[in-house]
Amino acid sequence: MIAEFCRYSGFNRFCRPMYGGLGLILMFHRFTDKPENRIDSSGMVTGAFLDRLIRYIRVSGREIIPLREVPQAIAEEREFVCLTIDDGYRCNAEIALPVLRRHQAPATIFVPSGVLDRSLDAWWLQIEELARGYEEAQAAYDSMVASAWSSPEALERLRASFPASQAELNERYFLSPAEIKEINQDPLIEIGGHTVSHPFLRNLPDDEAYREITQNKKDLENLLGRPVEVFAYPFGNAQSCGAREFSFAQKAGYKLAVTTRDGNVMPEHRHYMTALPRYSVRGQFENLGVYDMQKFGTYRAIRSRMGAALVTD
Repeated sequence: MIAEFCRYSGFNRFCRPMYGGLGLILMFHRFTDKPENRIDSSGMVTGAFLDRLIRYIRVSGREIIPLREVPQAIAEEREFVCLTIDDGYRCNAEIALPVLRRHQAPATIFVPSGVLDRSLDAWWLQIEELARGYEEAQAAYDSMVASAWSSPEALERLRASFPASQAELNERYFLSPAEIKEINQDPLIEIGGHTVSHPFLRNLPDDEAYREITQNKKDLENLLGRPVEVFAYPFGNAQSCGAREFSFAQKAGYKLAVTTRDGNVMPEHRHYMTALPRYSVRGQFENLGVYDMQKFGTYRAIRSRMGAALVTD
């Protein structure tokens, strides 16, 4: 595997000075204790691997810090890792939180407002429900998700076959407002913003895109009774957000915001705090060698074909 080659060939060490930066932000979504049953093999990570990863991060000498402390860590040039979890799934509390507590590792959970009133259009979960009816469920899921990503029209065609109501799926998979308030009381957990409806922000007019960001902040602050200071762009790639969205997050009052652009946090990111890169931890690559590639910046070097190390757009 490429991770082993990069580790033992010395390529990780070669990339480290240019691409390694000060730290990295890791992104998770869902967790499972029954990997043999998962259909979304990319977005669902085992609790056992989260445990192994946190142990490995600590043994390798990196400090795991809350996301809100990134500006201070950059100013002090401290090496760090942040753990972030998108969308507010119930498994975050049931599987991930006990692991986080065992290691006293802080994490941020980004929650869209649609989770609170059970209106979130979780089309990816609908596709997972559809895929369960196929003999090769994982392959069917991957194919349908790829189709949905290809165009809005393809997603609309799939909708005609969706088997469950959105409210039912929301209730089954996502934390309730009461559960979010409870988990927010844990000093290890910070709740962050993730828009109202989890849209492709770049596809929206200015006023709608800005409202998605600001209303979500208000909704969460009303629920939690405290400021919400960090934010994650839905989807987070170059097709879904850019300079306009970065400025909206800053205008809304967020201290920092994260994308899903692959890259390490550099000292220069002090000027781009609402455009921080983030690496995905994928269920089909539960390999500590992949983390090494991310830590040393090798992942960014390969993906960019030895291009720019600083990811800001």
